[in-house]
Amino acid sequence: MARSPPIIMLWLWLQSSMYLQGSNIHGNPSLWGKKAEFQIKPCMWQLDPGLSVPELEELSVCVLLRLTVITEWTAFAYKAPGNPAVELGLEGDDQRITAVLFGARWPLNESLSPKVWQSVCLTWSAASRHLRLYVNGTRRLDQAVDPPASGRLAPNGTLTLAWPHSVDQNGTVWREDGKTLMGGIGLFRMWAREWRAEEIMLLGCVEGDVVSWDARHWNHRSPASCPPKEDTSLHCEWSSYEIKMWAYIKHSNTSDATNSSLESITRHWMESIFPLNFSVQNVSVLSQSRRCLAGDNPAALYIQLPKKSKEFGNFTFDYCFLSKVFVSISPKKSVELVQADMRMKLEPEFSYDSLTLRTDIHDLSIQPVAPLYTMTEPPPIVSESPRPATDTTFSFPTMSTNSTTEGPKSCPEETLESKYGVYLWPETFPFDIQFMNCQRPFYGIAFRVCKFDIDSDMTSWEDPDMTYCKPLRNISDLHYWNVTAENAMDMVQIIQHLLYYELVSGSGSDGELSASDMVTVMGKLDDVVDVSVVTAELSNDIFSMISDILISRSDMAPVSNMVLKLTERIGDKAVFSGDLFNVAFPAMAVSMINVKPKNFRGITFCVTNYADGMIPELMVNESFAEPIPGTVASIALPAELKNQLAADGNKTRFQFQFYGVQDLFNDTDIAIEAEGNWTLNSYVISASINNRTVKNLNQSVEVTLSNNRAMQEHEKVMCVSWDFGDNEGQGRWNSTGCETRAISAIKTSCSCNHLTNFAVLLDISRAPMTTNSTQQCPSSPTTTKVPLNNTVGIMVSFFGVNLTLKLNGNATNPTTAIECWLYERLVLNGMDMVDFWIFGNSIRNMKQYGVQQISHRLNEEYNCTFHVRGNLLSTVKELETLIVGTLNQTFSNDTLSIQTTQLMVRYIGPSCPEETLKTIYGVYLWPETFPQNKRALKCQRDFNRTAFRDCKFDVDSDMTSWEVPDMTECEPLTIISDLNDWNVTAENAMDMVQTIQDLVDVELGSGSGDGELSASDMVTVMGKLDDVVDVSVVTAELSNDIFSMISDILNSRSDMAPVSNMVLKLTERIGDKAVFSGDLFNVAFPAMAVSMINVKPKNFRGITFCVTNYADGMTPELMVNESFAEPIPGTVASIALPAELKNQLAADGNKTRFQFQFYGVQDLFNDTGIAIKAEGNWTLNSYVISASINNRTVKNLNQSVEVTLSNNRAMQEHENVTCVFWDFGDNEGQGRWNSTGCETRAISAIKTSCSCNHLTSFAVLLDISRAPMSEKDREIMTLISYLGCGISSIFLGITLMTYLIFGKLRRDHPSKILINLSAALLALNLLYLLNTWMSSYGYGLCILTAVLMHFFLLASFTWMGLEALHMYFALIKVFNAYVRSYILKLCVVGWGVPLIIVGVVLATDVDAYGSSNITSAADETSEPFCWIQSDVHFYVTVAGFILLVVLGNTGVFVVVLIQIRRMRTNKPLGKPATGGSAQDLRAAASLTVLLGLTWLSAFFAVGPGRTVMLYVFCILNSLQGFFIFVFHCLTKENVRKQWRTRLTFDRFNPSDSDWSRSTSRPKQEPNSHAMGSVDTSSIIKASEFSSTTESLPVHPGREGAGLLLQVAQPASTPNNIKTNTSVSWSNQ
Repeated sequence: MARSPPIIMLWLWLQSSMYLQGSNIHGNPSLWGKKAEFQIKPCMWQLDPGLSVPELEELSVCVLLRLTVITEWTAFAYKAPGNPAVELGLEGDDQRITAVLFGARWPLNESLSPKVWQSVCLTWSAASRHLRLYVNGTRRLDQAVDPPASGRLAPNGTLTLAWPHSVDQNGTVWREDGKTLMGGIGLFRMWAREWRAEEIMLLGCVEGDVVSWDARHWNHRSPASCPPKEDTSLHCEWSSYEIKMWAYIKHSNTSDATNSSLESITRHWMESIFPLNFSVQNVSVLSQSRRCLAGDNPAALYIQLPKKSKEFGNFTFDYCFLSKVFVSISPKKSVELVQADMRMKLEPEFSYDSLTLRTDIHDLSIQPVAPLYTMTEPPPIVSESPRPATDTTFSFPTMSTNSTTEGPKSCPEETLESKYGVYLWPETFPFDIQFMNCQRPFYGIAFRVCKFDIDSDMTSWEDPDMTYCKPLRNISDLHYWNVTAENAMDMVQIIQHLLYYELVSGSGSDGELSASDMVTVMGKLDDVVDVSVVTAELSNDIFSMISDILISRSDMAPVSNMVLKLTERIGDKAVFSGDLFNVAFPAMAVSMINVKPKNFRGITFCVTNYADGMIPELMVNESFAEPIPGTVASIALPAELKNQLAADGNKTRFQFQFYGVQDLFNDTDIAIEAEGNWTLNSYVISASINNRTVKNLNQSVEVTLSNNRAMQEHEKVMCVSWDFGDNEGQGRWNSTGCETRAISAIKTSCSCNHLTNFAVLLDISRAPMTTNSTQQCPSSPTTTKVPLNNTVGIMVSFFGVNLTLKLNGNATNPTTAIECWLYERLVLNGMDMVDFWIFGNSIRNMKQYGVQQISHRLNEEYNCTFHVRGNLLSTVKELETLIVGTLNQTFSNDTLSIQTTQLMVRYIGPSCPEETLKTIYGVYLWPETFPQNKRALKCQRDFNRTAFRDCKFDVDSDMTSWEVPDMTECEPLTIISDLNDWNVTAENAMDMVQTIQDLVDVELGSGSGDGELSASDMVTVMGKLDDVVDVSVVTAELSNDIFSMISDILNSRSDMAPVSNMVLKLTERIGDKAVFSGDLFNVAFPAMAVSMINVKPKNFRGITFCVTNYADGMTPELMVNESFAEPIPGTVASIALPAELKNQLAADGNKTRFQFQFYGVQDLFNDTGIAIKAEGNWTLNSYVISASINNRTVKNLNQSVEVTLSNNRAMQEHENVTCVFWDFGDNEGQGRWNSTGCETRAISAIKTSCSCNHLTSFAVLLDISRAPMSEKDREIMTLISYLGCGISSIFLGITLMTYLIFGKLRRDHPSKILINLSAALLALNLLYLLNTWMSSYGYGLCILTAVLMHFFLLASFTWMGLEALHMYFALIKVFNAYVRSYILKLCVVGWGVPLIIVGVVLATDVDAYGSSNITSAADETSEPFCWIQSDVHFYVTVAGFILLVVLGNTGVFVVVLIQIRRMRTNKPLGKPATGGSAQDLRAAASLTVLLGLTWLSAFFAVGPGRTVMLYVFCILNSLQGFFIFVFHCLTKENVRKQWRTRLTFDRFNPSDSDWSRSTSRPKQEPNSHAMGSVDTSSIIKASEFSSTTESLPVHPGREGAGLLLQVAQPASTPNNIKTNTSVSWSNQ
């Protein structure tokens, strides 16, 4: 249910708004950890006009989005100058995400999930001509986009966030309505390069080099200020930073010159001011001058000053230089904290020898960068942060055994026959696991789970896990099985199991099938296709098996035709929904499409983004088209094939196949006429039409294939097709019917006149060892940089190259010229160049200062380093010789010459070695794998799932190594409870820790915090970790691992109460036993931190431990001061130990271990009872901090231990806090808080100080028994408000309908006043109920809702005041006064005054109305609510107005009651009293409701009874409309009579024609201007004493509400009135 504030929020609105604070940027301009929030209020973030986006040939943009309301939205929009179209942008709605580039929109039919942060990235380059969109690191869109004529993104445009914009002729940016993003934006970054797919996931905290998430880059003050806001979920921890700064030097003694270089001076400066965990990696001086940077804008141009010095207060410098420093931090910390720390440390002056150095803090740039930026000027390389794992963990549900109700039935006994034998599985209870010995081998274990379906309340068996069993059947046994329609699916399942065993887990460790086994498998699968309906699921299963066989080591030659024909048959028979069905696996892909003959214009099939081991991406275009960029294989069928389609107009099946391996076509003899040594040099693609042979076409079939190895100048390629009938029926390549046309060295085009399988052959018989030819090199590479694909069976070798080149001549861009020349030379010789870096002063300076590059005369040397990858069928020596010969060549043309002066080539190992890895997921044998490839293995628990592992290549060390396996899809074979059967020894302790870590990660969702551990699991984990500490040397690494696990568990949803003492004692034991270098060791995680320090007794003066800069989810910062000191500002927890503890230190003078612990979560101390003397409802209100001395109990100290803790919730005036410690022995050994020995001293509402006489864990408790309204009460009041307003709306509608239908009821003035009041209240209630819903429809409707709600609230109270005024005149001022147009004048006041007030508010402040978020702490959700946003307007026009009306009405109420009492006292003695107290109470209640006196209850909502009064306030005021119906419709006799008359059709009953039974109205003289004379008696009913009753028995202008009054008044002149009043009480 959407949550909005109860009615009380209208009255107490400011109380919550006072806590809303805007972000304020002081000192550190970084926006890391902050977000731009966009709600109803119109505000826009715009790129600062002082910054401009340069002209870009390639780019990447990443942004974090959190949508609170999903309508049409704009994340960002970049427009070129003078062009109204969006040049670059990101848009979307509830159904799609749209990328915008060069004015064109490319939709992705997916939507972003609401209320969660998600990363969206766009990349594009002129070279690839592809726009790619990534969502959370996964590529979701890949679209070919042709660039404009310039080939670049237009420069100097305007960029805005969250709103589309337009630019007028003056260059002013205006916000456009529509497509407004409602939510948050964070970490907007833009780079001048195209990040690759694998790099997107690894960007981490790397800052943009074009646009950064920096306050100096953004203007958010127009049209309305919306400053950045803190968001703890956006904190990003990083370890590598780049500092750019101008350093200013002053010589204290000009004659004393230093011999140090500027680099060494800067390095000494940095290392002196930064702490030990800051490592200065690299320092470079980019510029030095006696004329330095002017201005304080880091984006400004570098301008030479006419002066020789620049002053900072009293500091004058003589020299300056621009430097760049790379710093790494361990452990990594939040970016904003590191930036602030560095800025603070760099601000003071620094002295070195005779020099004084200083930097201008305004010109300082500190940015997180990729670690490899520590080189001088490499291209951007991202960090190697681990990829987040997907939460696919599996856990068995638990079930109580103590339930007395009937539980679900057990899984029945079942006999199951499989390839592993016949197994009798006995009856088993739900959630239990049944174990059995394998039939082969007997010592193996098979197990099976009895699962329980919560939805259906049914139990059923899971599939047995036979991982540790071997099959009793072999593939050869399939010969004896006949395939029928009944057993076809079982046969497929059995074949899958047998293949898995042969290729993965069993005897097939060599990963191959024999020829006879493959013939058997293909034959049986062919039989299955014969007898079955080939569903999409069956097709997928068979193609999966074929793919697994293709990527194995099996010799496919004997079954080539069988595989091809089986695949084609499945494609022809497959039944699927829709017209298109694609199936893709790493070794093959099939696309089936049903085509109508009508309007057939040809069809094109493309395979894109494929490399060995990857799953290809398929595209089908129903036209004869050119292949898109990035295509590795395509086939285009001409329109002539329309003649082959069904003559009856029905759809015809087209089928396309792609094979990414060559072993299927590994024939020993190729039937082509040309001589040579031909080898397959491409992937294979095919096309066919259902049951038709297509040949001798007039229009060609166009096939385009990427060459696996680049063709050299002297080599030839040839297009071929697969001839099924050749080579004794096994198939062979044939060139008949195909014409070859080479497009480039890496692509070949073929034109053929038939349909079959097509490929490209390469003649390698003439490949030379070296070449001396040179080729003209353009200014930029002409060959698309597509990495060479690793061909199965061919060795891939890596070489590292260091090269020094000398350039002579003119070049606009020397870097591009060198890279072009190197790349083209290597590609022409069948190799590929990766990781290219170049070093040269000219290039570095041009890049650094952003100077526009023009053609320069060069005579420079450049150092290059890169890696060469080759997959030639050559030895390492031959390939190395080829590289040397290729690069030892001179290039020259009319303007430029390149000459190699130094060359070093080193061989790098070819692959990651075979490795056996034991994990909780089983034992996996990872085979030898080529670098930069991903290896896939089937999961052992479910072979339909896959485990992945990358073979990475480290460019720094030139080494290959395995990454950690990605087991996301796999389920573990071991669970935590199994650890109880394992004994921990010194030999297996580290393995045990790793196993526990893996199991905990699985149960908790790999750190996502969504999982939890049971109490028994936590006891097991803590027990085993305690055993590890017992038998192990507790190294710093082991301590870190165990603390990390404990922190993960604390951050989860697990109930920590059963293991509180176990965790605390384990942590303390680790701290006591830990072995580390130095005297101080800190370990910090988001949920806890531990500090261990070894202290010498000599000169011990106390010790202080502080935790600073901590918030939930952050990693705390720790500080230790070896003295008894006050806590520093910003401390959230500190403990100071006195000098008296020196007596506890080692008597022999050796060091003693002090240990401090900090806990940032409260669940560990969630005890049910608190052993303190003071009564109250106490709750933990601080973090927990502790101190201990190694193996010592410290208590009864004379000098106090001083503990200072920040209160989690500010203490209010009526609340109490108390300091407590954790008593381990209390609460039956589970621990409990105790206040003995601690004295509490509150420092302020947000900090508490404690003085204690012992050491343990300390915290602060808060007594909430007198606390303000809880969140639960707020939720209940919200529900009451909605229900009450809904009920009131219904009955106000009935009241209005009653008085509008029956004309007799509205003859008097009170009834007309009641009608107006009811209308105002009805509108107010309806607007309140619909407020949140209407706020979601845009800013304009929200403003209108707030204005109308304000108007009808004021109108309601105005009519209440007019009701009181009328009553006063009618009952108190009893004069014969006549007022012309009385009701009309009341309407002018009743509706006009609110209208004037609202108009004045709008005129004085257009932003007075808007939307504010009402947040619920229960589920951390927030809903917009449209209301007054200005405190001044709220207090003046709402609170003040209501208070004025209610006080006036209260006065009238008192006067009326006094008058009634007086009338009753003056009643004639002969009149008996009727009604009594009940009638009095009824009259008072009616008056109270009608005059709005129930709103006074808000003023009494103070003190202990505050919550009760607020409940009373919500109930009475939300039900005001209902009470009006009760008192003025339901209980009025004349109203009931009117309804009885209408419902019984007794409209002509003369007895009910008027109300003369209870009242009489004298006729008024038509020309009277007085309020008229009155009859001697009249009756006014007590229940109608305030508005909507019969008229007073005097004059029409003096109708009122009152008690049963009899007013006797002589018909005399108005100037001499004598009133005789008698009062009688009766029941209506």
